[in-house]
Amino acid sequence: LPGDNNGIFRGSLVHDNTGVFNGDLIGVTTNGQVWRINSLGEPTYLAGLGTHLEGLAVIPNLERYGPLAGKMLIGAEQQGIVYSVSADGQVQSYRTDVNVEDIDLVTPGYDFYGVDYANSRILHAPSSSFSGLDGEILAVSEGIGYSPSGLYRLYWDGTSLKSEAFSLDGGSESPAQWEHVTFAPSKLGVTIQNDPQDPTFSFTRNNVLVITGPGSGTVDGIPFSN
Repeated sequence: LPGDNNGIFRGSLVHDNTGVFNGDLIGVTTNGQVWRINSLGEPTYLAGLGTHLEGLAVIPNLERYGPLAGKMLIGAEQQGIVYSVSADGQVQSYRTDVNVEDIDLVTPGYDFYGVDYANSRILHAPSSSFSGLDGEILAVSEGIGYSPSGLYRLYWDGTSLKSEAFSLDGGSESPAQWEHVTFAPSKLGVTIQNDPQDPTFSFTRNNVLVITGPGSGTVDGIPFSN
């Protein structure tokens, strides 16, 4: 990147698949900088937010998202703030009750994968667990936060940005420390040996999170256990 003291892209890199940012690569840095990089590798500085940034999604330009529509949404977990940044660099902040580690949109037909860092495992939820939640904004709190699941739905209620927690079902395992999460095609090459069920968790329609496991097997031929 041009200039000095940019920080590093530790927080998030995403490709814009909405077209709002012309399909550019969007990145945020540990020093609070926001950049877009085109297909020629040319960076454009958009904003400086002055705090560690982590978690990033580009929100489709649809009415359901209110003033977040057509903006990138960025987490600032040390501040308890979510920032929106427009294609021309206009910044707006929204205080939330979630210290956001990561932000994603629920993607139809894609499964959920999340890194439970403290327990050294990847947790999986099938796309069917998110039925009826297509396009919802999913926020993740590294320190779990006020919900034992550490997972939250962010939504615009017509006047402000709100959060809704996903709770843990009784008897479920508890994630200890989320790092980043993503939605991706099913399975990602995971096979389970001598266990009929993947180590997994899933959501029910009433926002209950159910985690099952443990298991062992391979990921693309590499053994694992949890």
